[in-house]
Amino acid sequence: MSELAALLEGQAETLLERWVERVRQGVAPGGESGVELRDHVPLVLRDLALALRAGQPAGGREHTEEHGRQRYRIGFDVEMVMREYGLLRNVILDAAEAQGLALTMGEVRVLGDFLTRAMTDGVTEHNRQRVHEESARASASLQAIREREVRLATTLSSIGDAVISTDAQGHITFMNPVARELTGWTEADAYGQPMAVVFRILNEHTRLPVDSPVDRVLREGVVVGLANHTLLVRRDGTEIPIDDSAAPIRDLTGGLTGVVLVFRDVSEKKRAEAEREALLALERASRAEAESERQKQHALFMQAPVAIAILEGPAHHFTFANPAYRALVGGRDVVGKPLHEALPDVKEMGFDRLLDQVMTTGETYVAREMPIRLEHHVGDEVLILNFVYMAKRNAAGVIDGVLMTGWEVTEQVRARQRVELLAADVRASEERYRTLFASIDDAFCLIELIVDERGQTRDYLFLEANAAFEVQTGLKEPVGKTIVEMVPDISTTWFDIYGRIVATGETQRFENHDPALHRWFDAYASRVEPASKRQVAIVFKDITARRRAELERERLLGELARSNTALDQFAYVASHDLKAPLRGIANLSHWIEDDLGDAVTDDARDKLGLLRGRVQRLEDLINGILDYSTAGRSQAKPEPVDTGKLLADVIELLAPPEHIALTVADVMPTIVAEKVPLQQVFMNLIGNAVKYSTQPGATVRIASTDEDAAVHFTVTDNGPGIAPEHHERIWGIFQKLGSKVDGTGIGLSVVKRIVESRGGRVWVESQPGAGATFHVVWPRQGPESG
Repeated sequence: MSELAALLEGQAETLLERWVERVRQGVAPGGESGVELRDHVPLVLRDLALALRAGQPAGGREHTEEHGRQRYRIGFDVEMVMREYGLLRNVILDAAEAQGLALTMGEVRVLGDFLTRAMTDGVTEHNRQRVHEESARASASLQAIREREVRLATTLSSIGDAVISTDAQGHITFMNPVARELTGWTEADAYGQPMAVVFRILNEHTRLPVDSPVDRVLREGVVVGLANHTLLVRRDGTEIPIDDSAAPIRDLTGGLTGVVLVFRDVSEKKRAEAEREALLALERASRAEAESERQKQHALFMQAPVAIAILEGPAHHFTFANPAYRALVGGRDVVGKPLHEALPDVKEMGFDRLLDQVMTTGETYVAREMPIRLEHHVGDEVLILNFVYMAKRNAAGVIDGVLMTGWEVTEQVRARQRVELLAADVRASEERYRTLFASIDDAFCLIELIVDERGQTRDYLFLEANAAFEVQTGLKEPVGKTIVEMVPDISTTWFDIYGRIVATGETQRFENHDPALHRWFDAYASRVEPASKRQVAIVFKDITARRRAELERERLLGELARSNTALDQFAYVASHDLKAPLRGIANLSHWIEDDLGDAVTDDARDKLGLLRGRVQRLEDLINGILDYSTAGRSQAKPEPVDTGKLLADVIELLAPPEHIALTVADVMPTIVAEKVPLQQVFMNLIGNAVKYSTQPGATVRIASTDEDAAVHFTVTDNGPGIAPEHHERIWGIFQKLGSKVDGTGIGLSVVKRIVESRGGRVWVESQPGAGATFHVVWPRQGPESG
C-alpha cells in the first residue's frame, strides 16, 4: 500500500488548487482561467497514483500528451511546461511532508520518473504541435525541424533539474538557468567551452577528479550515470554534491551530434536521506535484531556533530548519549541514570513534563533558542540550545522512549543580539546626529552639483540643511531647491570652489563674500564619496559682522599709524627746538662765569650751577618724553642677544657707586630679541635700583629663569621699598615717589611700553623698608624670528 498514492487520491482537489495558485504566481500570471490551467492534470494525478500503487511509471501517456497539446494552444512555451511540472512535484512533496509521510525510495523514484516522463511527453507533444505548424509554413526546413525536435526530445527525456548540451566535439552549446546557477557560469562565458572546463567533478571521499560522463558518451554512444559521492566544483571554487546522467543526441540518421547532461543538487536530498535513514533504523529495530541495530545506531550517533541522547521509561533513564551530548552537559556520565539523577540542575526547568508529553502524545517537540544553565558546564554560563524531542517506538510500534537531538546556538544567538544592539546603537547615534545637526549654531548643508555637458558647474541643489542655515543665509526652506532658483545673481565663485573640491577631493577652509547676499561667510567644505555623486558637505557661518569689524579695525589702525607718524615728527621737532635754547642757556652760564672770573661770588657761582642743573634736568625730561613717544613702535630686526654680556655693558655704562654690591647670576640666557630696546629696559630698571639704594650695604641682583617660550628676568634691591598702593601708579608717565632722588618719572613707563609691545609683562613686588623686585617676562623669540 503506497501512502503517497493514498494522499494523491484523497487530496487530489486540494493539491490541484495549490498547484493552480503556484502556476498563477510563478509560471502564468496572465489571464488563463482555472479550468484552462487544470486541463488534464487531474487525470495525470490519477495516473501517478496508479503508477505508485503499481511500483512503476507505466500508462497514462495520452493524458500528458494531450496536456502538452493544450498548453501549446493557450500559449505556454516549453520552459513554462517544464516549470509547472516542477511545481506539481513540489506541491506533492510539500503535502507529503505536511502529513509527516516517510516516503520510500521506491515512491521517490516512481514520482521522479513519472513526472520526468510526463514532462518529456508534454514537452515533446508541445514541440510536435509547434513543429507541425512551422512545417506548414516552411516545408523547406522540415528536415531541420525534425532534427531539432529529435534533439530536443532526447535532451528533455533525460532532464532532471540542470541541463547542459554539447556538440559532437564536447563543446557546450546550451545551458539552462539551473545549470548556470549550479555551475556559476553564464551561458555566454560557457558557450563553446570544453565540458571539462565548466563541469569539473571530484570524488567526495578521494578528492580525485572523476572522468566526465560526456567523454564516455562521445566515445561509446551510451547513456552514462554518475557514481555516488560526486562533487561539482563551481566556478567560484565552492562545491556541491550532485547526481547526474548523460545521454547521446542523435540526428534522424542515428548519427551522434552531441551530448545532453542532466544533473541536480542533492545536498538537501542527502541530508533528508541521512535523517530518514536514522529514523527508519529506529523504527525497524526489533528485539531479535536489537543488538545489531544498536551497534549501527551507536556508530552513527557517536560520530554525529549534534548532541544525541535516548531516554526510556517513565523515569526517563538515559540509555544512550553520544560524545557531543556528554560534552554539552560538562562531560558527565549520564547513561544508566534517570534524568533528575543524571542532571539534577535541570530539575526545575520542566524537561520531565516535556518528555512525558512526547511519550503520551507521540508528537514531536521542537525547542528553539532555549536558555539552560548547567552548573558543571565550562564557565558555568547560560547555554542556548535548539533541540528536538521525538517519540521512540519499539518493534511493535509502541512508544517506549524519546530520542533527543540538539545543538548549541549560544554564539549565534549572542552574535545576533550583538548585531541588534549595534543596530540600536546606530539608530541612537543617527538620532543624536540628527539632533546635533538641527541644534548646532553653525549652518550645515549638503549639496549636489549640477554640471553642463562640458562638466562645468552651473548650479547646485540643496539635499539637506539644518535650522541654522536660514539664520546664517536668510534663505528659507532650501531643501529641494537650487541656489540659482533662490538667488539668480549668486556669485559664481561658489561654483568654482565646489567644483574644485569635487574634482580633487581636497577639503577646503575658506572665506568668501557674496554681493548678492550682502554677507561674508567662513566655510569648511569637503567632498562626499563617491566622487561620482558630485556632493559636497559644507559647514559655515555668517562672519559679516566680524569682517566689518576687521575693516573698521584696519581703518583705525591706519589712522593710528598716521597719527603716530605725526607724533614722531612732532616729538623730534619739539625736542630739537627745545634743546637748542637750553644748550644756549647752559653755554651762556659758562661764558658768564668765565668772563667774570674771580669777580663771581660764591653765591653767584652756586646759582649758576643750580641754573645749569635745572637746564640738564629739563633736557633729560625732553629726552624721556622722546623715548616714551617712540617706545614700542620702532622695531629693529631681532638678533641673538647674550643677556649676560648685555648686562655687563649696561653696568659699565651706569658706573654704580662703590657702596652698592651689584651682581648678575652666573648663567644668563641667550635670546633672540631687539638688542637696543632690551638694553633700554635694563638701563632703566638697574638705574632706578642704583638711584634709590643710597644706604650703606646696598645690593642689587639681576637673575633669570625659564618660562616655556619666555625668559623671566628679575632686578632685586634692598632699598626703601614701595608701598602696595603705588605698585600700579609707578608705571605711569611722570610718576615719582618722593623728591629726594632726581629723575623725570618717565623711565618705568618706557619700560612697560617696550616690554608689552614685544608681548611681555612687567610688575613689581615690594613692601616699605623691604626692598623691591621688578619682574620682566620677555619672549625668547623675537616677533619676526619664527
